[in-house]
Amino acid sequence: MTRRILVTGCNGQIGSKVMTGLKNSMTLKLKGDNVKKVVGLDKREANPDYESIKCDLLNQAEIGKIKLKFEEIDTLVHLASIVETSKSIKDAEDIIKLNVFSTINIINALPKLKHIVFSSSMMVYGKPQKNPINELHPTKPINLYGISKLLTEDAIRIYGLNHPDLKISILRLTSIYGPGNYSGKSSKRAIPNFIRLAKQHESPIIVGRINEKRDYLYIDDAVDAIIKAIENPFDGNINIGSEKSITIKELAALICNLCNSKAKPIIENESLEKDDYLLDISKAKELIGFRPTFLLESGLKKEISNF
Repeated sequence: MTRRILVTGCNGQIGSKVMTGLKNSMTLKLKGDNVKKVVGLDKREANPDYESIKCDLLNQAEIGKIKLKFEEIDTLVHLASIVETSKSIKDAEDIIKLNVFSTINIINALPKLKHIVFSSSMMVYGKPQKNPINELHPTKPINLYGISKLLTEDAIRIYGLNHPDLKISILRLTSIYGPGNYSGKSSKRAIPNFIRLAKQHESPIIVGRINEKRDYLYIDDAVDAIIKAIENPFDGNINIGSEKSITIKELAALICNLCNSKAKPIIENESLEKDDYLLDISKAKELIGFRPTFLLESGLKKEISNF
């Protein structure tokens, strides 16, 4: 079978690596399939390293201008998203528009679509009722990002009801880290902020739930999962995680140590409350053969060396 693949969010942290992986697969082939074309799409400038198109998926006029380029696309890898964990209702319109409406717009522009790979999030589960969390866990998101991802999952499924030949593969990703992780001072991501502070010998300040555990997945493992989902189309949703978890306190101390920093984490307003997140990836192992390969320490060393 000949594959023609479109990757949205192609210039993002994950998208750029997926594009590189697929570019290599055009030579190696995907499980015997002939990959004839891989095109990236992003609202930022086109990337000279691979074929890509600049387009705002909320702008119907822009989509209309380039729609002819999409006519032969049969596989959509939808990574474009805004990562914003706000709980404020005033942010709802922007988050829903960017994550849900943009998905509907691009799907409607692809008349020959046979397979969708959608990067969702563990945030669709909300407050964990048990660990590890499997795909049967109730979906009750507690922030707007989780709500927007769950709405997008449902919108894609509804589209699929009228397209019985369409495979819809949903990947619920845990927290991703690695080179390319946004590290600006306004970033809410723990790992790049801890690295930035540790390298400056400034103490990371940890507030509240210092013993809450999180599951962190190195970016190369996340990319591997996405490419495996392209190679092995399936219907439904699977969790993608590392099978390991660590407290935020332990994470900060580990990063300070790996950076050879003189700084030590500072604890403020410690809370005994905690919601641990650890994903059960048994289904991903079975359906696409996914197995994480990077231990947290080795992945952190790679991110630190590229910081």
